[in-house]
Order: sequence, then C-alpha cells, then structure tokens
Amino acid sequence: HFTGAKQVGRSAGGVWKRRMQSTPLIFEEIEKAVGLYPEHTALLQLLDGGGEVRYTFRQTLSLARNLSEALRERGFGRGDKVVFWAPLSPHWVIAYLGVLYSGCVVVPLDVEYGSEELSFVLDELDSRLVFTTRRCAARRKGVRRRRPSSP
Repeated sequence: HFTGAKQVGRSAGGVWKRRMQSTPLIFEEIEKAVGLYPEHTALLQLLDGGGEVRYTFRQTLSLARNLSEALRERGFGRGDKVVFWAPLSPHWVIAYLGVLYSGCVVVPLDVEYGSEELSFVLDELDSRLVFTTRRCAARRKGVRRRRPSSP
C-alpha cells in the first residue's frame, strides 16, 4: 500500500505504475498538526554549548510558506531544481518544505562533496539556486560551472 498514490496501470513486466496526488501529503499532515498543536515543538536542534533552536508547528508552516511565496515571486516554480548543500538543521527542514510548497524539486547533496564533485553535479542539474551555509560556501572555492545556468 502506497499512501498518496493511485494505481493507474500495469506495465508489461507486471510492475504497478503509480501517480502521486498533486498535493504532497507532508503538507496535509503539517497543516493538521498546526490545527491540533500549533504551539507544540515541531523542530528542535540542540547546539554545541547547550543552546537550542526550536520552532513550533505554526512557525514551521508559516516560514515554509513565506519562503515558497518568495521563490514564486522570483520566478521559481514547478520542476525547477533547488540544490541543498548544507548539514541537516531546522532551517534545512523549513527551506525543504518551502521549496516543495513552491513546486520546485529539492536536490540534497552530500556536505562532504569537494569542489570537483560539486562542479560536476551543479553542471548536470542545471540548478538556478543553492541553499547552503557559510561553512559549506567557504569550501565552495574552486567550483566552476562549465555552462551558465538557465535564466
């Protein structure tokens, strides 16, 4: 059983083809959580030194929607590839949700990629946007795009 998928046919090899619903189910679940537990913690990161970063379900959804709107205002939309080259954090999750909300495709990359691997992947993906951190961006020196990104 595949939640959110609908059976649409069978190929010659007997493999079921499935078509996903147009609305990603994760948003339905987050919206339910906002309705039921708006001020409960949705995302938590414990920081070195004892601090923490915490977002409620309401904050998480609001920030994701804000990012989605900002992306759409800048011409990003369905099918555009957005690279994530950053360690996991609450900010990563919020950006991930915002990118999905905008209709774009999230392409997560290993933060351990060096400049050669990153150059290759960025050229192959033809992505117009990379979400990263200062630490990853500092390691980006030497990354050369062989072809310009599309407008």
